[in-house]
Amino acid sequence: MAKQKRGISYEDGLEKLEIIINALEKNEIPLDQALALFQEGIGLVHHCNGLLDQAEQKMKVLLQSADQMIIEDFNQTEDDINVSK
Repeated sequence: MAKQKRGISYEDGLEKLEIIINALEKNEIPLDQALALFQEGIGLVHHCNGLLDQAEQKMKVLLQSADQMIIEDFNQTEDDINVSK
């Protein structure tokens, strides 16, 4: 089952999780099937949280990169001002 989740996008994982939640809320499935769905749902939650963590890390790297570019641009501008004086 873990191999299947690797290729699941965040959006697809949430959609599958909603289906599982709806099925569990209906209380119309046998206990063993409900436990299996619950276990699958927990796996999907972990998978989606992992994807969110990865996205957050990428955003941090991009923001640090952008901040560095701004600092470099500011320093270049400051140097240009000092040279022209």
